[in-house]
Amino acid sequence: MNSTTFLALMQREWMQHRRGWLIFSAVPLCMMLFAIVVGNVHVSSDESALSVLVALAGGYIGAVMMLGWVGAGFQSSGLGQRDRQDRSIEFWRSLPVSDWAAVGATALMHVLVFQLMVAGIAFVCGLVVAVLTVARVYGLGGLASLPWGTLGTVIVAAVPRVLVAVGAAALWAAPVMLFVMAASAWLKRWGGIAAVGALGLGGVILAKVYQMPWLLQTLATMAERFRDAIFPVARHDFESFPWDGQLTQLPQWLLSDTHRVLGELVDPAMGWGLVLAVLSFVLLVLRRQRA
Repeated sequence: MNSTTFLALMQREWMQHRRGWLIFSAVPLCMMLFAIVVGNVHVSSDESALSVLVALAGGYIGAVMMLGWVGAGFQSSGLGQRDRQDRSIEFWRSLPVSDWAAVGATALMHVLVFQLMVAGIAFVCGLVVAVLTVARVYGLGGLASLPWGTLGTVIVAAVPRVLVAVGAAALWAAPVMLFVMAASAWLKRWGGIAAVGALGLGGVILAKVYQMPWLLQTLATMAERFRDAIFPVARHDFESFPWDGQLTQLPQWLLSDTHRVLGELVDPAMGWGLVLAVLSFVLLVLRRQRA
């Protein structure tokens, strides 16, 4: 299996799902533009144009990224049995394509690549929505008075933070998504429900009946780290966020938060998650080989 074949498998996923993900990414922008143009935008008199711009852009980017992961989570339940449902498994098995590569390409596209696309679109659209909102509320004069030089530095510093957010969130979400895919591959339509029940109900039973809370604690840690990767302010005191006059501190704040997100990947919960991800991946390959 060479890189060309693997890229072709990734291209297959891109061709099949890109339109849905592009529409998914564009819907929030259309809704926000409609609200800005038609609706009444109210902002507290205590809020400055700068704080509104920063808060709205960051909130939009984080919210759309979270929606992207929610969509990927729901979609994962159908990916494990897709090739058998549409009868394309016979075609793909007749080609010199490794089952490991076929499963890997599907997982990589939906866990990482499409999420990078959603984050990139959200980043640009978030800036557009924030700028238009400030222009609507404060007028062109308020927009022109913003420190655009400093804002440019903040935008540049935010790019690696968003990239790290996608990568870290993918690592925290991949074990559960792959487990749902594997359960769906083996149990068909009941797989998603069984996977959620096995993790959730199984964790409760272990904690309450057998006094073994490690599964619930691991899942809680993974969920918390996943949230904090996407929403930086979630891990900090909201008042400590550098607003307005402290805007020059925001690039350093983002850099520090990026290092923190990367450091939190070194965690026992990540180790258990990787074990679950590897086992789920192997189960997906075995199910595909038996098709």
